[in-house]
Amino acid sequence: MFSSKDTPHDPGLFEVTLGVLLSLSLGALLACVFLVSRPVETVREMPKEPAAGVIYHVPGSNNSASGRLWQSKRQQFVDQRAGEVVFIEDELNNWASAAMKEAPGMGEESSLPVIKVSTPNFRIADGLLQIAFDGNLKVYGTENKAIVRIRGDVQPTGDGFRFVPSEVWVGGLEASKIPGLGNFVANRLLSSLVFPEELTAAWDSLAGAKVEGRQLVLRMP
Repeated sequence: MFSSKDTPHDPGLFEVTLGVLLSLSLGALLACVFLVSRPVETVREMPKEPAAGVIYHVPGSNNSASGRLWQSKRQQFVDQRAGEVVFIEDELNNWASAAMKEAPGMGEESSLPVIKVSTPNFRIADGLLQIAFDGNLKVYGTENKAIVRIRGDVQPTGDGFRFVPSEVWVGGLEASKIPGLGNFVANRLLSSLVFPEELTAAWDSLAGAKVEGRQLVLRMP
């Protein structure tokens, strides 16, 4: 006869459920890391016939000749002169190259996933603003390069105007398709960018802001 302590233990509903959830969580994490690590092909423009399964990234132009007016437009914006200030992507990227050397990234060194990113790159197309970063994703001691792309537009809110992301990619992972993840990545990276008080004050004073075609249009009262 077996004593009660010798009787084999059948797993209960809680144990089975916990085991399934842990397996799913680990599987989801591994799937996300795999997608993030997928190569992203950087091109000057989208091909007319994209190859199946290929993820493309089109960065914004950073032409110094086309963007040479960024300083005068920045001053116009900071001075809050009445009227519109219209920026093209070359001007935004020349400005970023001069003012933003490196963004701190998402998180500190730990066993948790950390994204370390470079100076942002801006692209304006099809009525959307894209902010992209060349980044390094560190997960459990491994490191992979990953381009982070955030696309959205500028929308009015109760206290002014703000950039509202509609699409977030980390490498080959469309993070915006995972509830909460896209907004988390976008908010952490965008909040890591530090702007001078004079720029923040000018932005808070805007009477209008929109992405129009291939331009960012800012209007002062």
